[in-house]
Formats: sequence, C-alpha cells, structure tokens
Amino acid sequence: MELSVKEKDILKTLLKCYKDFEPLKDSSALHKGYFKYSAEEAEAAVHKLISLQEEGAAEKKPAVRDEIQKIDNIEMAKQFYMHHLVYNKEDTEAKKKCLKSISLDELKMLYKKIYNEETRSKITKEEALMQIEKYFNGIERALSMKP
Repeated sequence: MELSVKEKDILKTLLKCYKDFEPLKDSSALHKGYFKYSAEEAEAAVHKLISLQEEGAAEKKPAVRDEIQKIDNIEMAKQFYMHHLVYNKEDTEAKKKCLKSISLDELKMLYKKIYNEETRSKITKEEALMQIEKYFNGIERALSMKP
C-alpha cells in the first residue's frame, strides 16, 4: 500500500507531536503508555516507512516501453502494430489478451506518434486501440483500391 502525500504529512506531524510531548512522559500529566518508545525510535520508524514508500515508487517500471519510445516514423509504428496489436477480430478473448498486453500510456504514445496529436484525456484502452487499428486498416484499404 502506497502512502499519499497527505498520509506522509500526517505521519510527520504525529512524529513532531510525539517529540514535543516526550518531556512530559515522566510527569503524571499523560498516561504512561503513550511514550512506549523513545523519540529516536519513533523518528527512525517513520523515516523508514516513508523512505520505503519512496523507494517502492521509484522501482516501478516505466509506463511506456523503450520499444514504443524509440518509434520515430509510421513504418516503425506499423511494425510494432503488426507484431503486438494484431489479433483475430472475431475472438473477444484475443482482444482482451491484446489489451492486457499493453498499457493505456503506451497506446496514447503510439497514437501520438501516428497522428501527431494527443488523444482526448478520457480515452479508454479499447478506444485508443480502435483508433490505431482504423489508421492502419484505412491505409491498407486505400492501397488495395489503387489501380
């Protein structure tokens, strides 16, 4: 589970409160169980938790494969499409498998490289794939009509 910025801030604030009230642990003003750990132990635990979360976020794989980032012309895009995104259109399981094999960010980048413009912000994977398919199928259809 990844901590949000707000949750990290809450932990830091709680740690600050713990440190501020620690001098009162020997007085009878607060319950003795409140200061089970030293301020240093609490600080180390909070910093460890936050740094583990930040390391985990840094280790995530990039959203877009290098193979797609390196595409710089339509021919390379077509090769990628033919190799990774062609499936039996009558088989719904094949389409699901194809959509599962590629991320939305990858489809958006491929779309941008083909059309030289961004997709609309709330496009789904299926819609992006359909637009890419339309592009390449349209070119093939036009070439087949050529005398």
